[in-house]
Amino acid sequence: MRQIRGFVAATLDGYIAAPDGGIDWLDEFSKLDYGYGAFIAQIDTLIIGRRSYDQVQEMMAWPYTGKRTLIVTHRPVEKLPEQTETWSGDVPDLVRSLRAAPGKDVWVIGGADVQQQFLDAGGLDRVEVHIIPILLGDGIPLWPRSEQRHRLQLRSADTLDGGMVRLDYDIRPAA
Repeated sequence: MRQIRGFVAATLDGYIAAPDGGIDWLDEFSKLDYGYGAFIAQIDTLIIGRRSYDQVQEMMAWPYTGKRTLIVTHRPVEKLPEQTETWSGDVPDLVRSLRAAPGKDVWVIGGADVQQQFLDAGGLDRVEVHIIPILLGDGIPLWPRSEQRHRLQLRSADTLDGGMVRLDYDIRPAA
């Protein structure tokens, strides 16, 4: 069955980016094998927030060619990459649409607000968090504040090169 998944890196103190959105702290780890190739092979659809989309566009050529991509935004986007469209509707509606469609798994890239919206809507089935051995002290948190409590079930935990740790969780349905 198709799953909606998160796959994200965070600092040991729980941040996915510096206060200004910068992710240069990841540079020294970019050459290490942390399972991205195997992960992305299981994905055919990507969900990305507008700020994350703009950041990717500024940093590099579009890296998700061949994958359907939905940008969650209420602002128009010019010159969309191939197979990319915008979504300005309700996240629960998007979750229902994704679950009804056939295909491989869906990756909610983020940012943090989009992942939290999916989590709160019951639309995140699994999350892999790669803990990077860096303390930023401040930044954009992996999980923004939420009124909801969520229970996770550990699938596996692995140590990786460079001192990274991968934690793979199933998201348990709300009681």
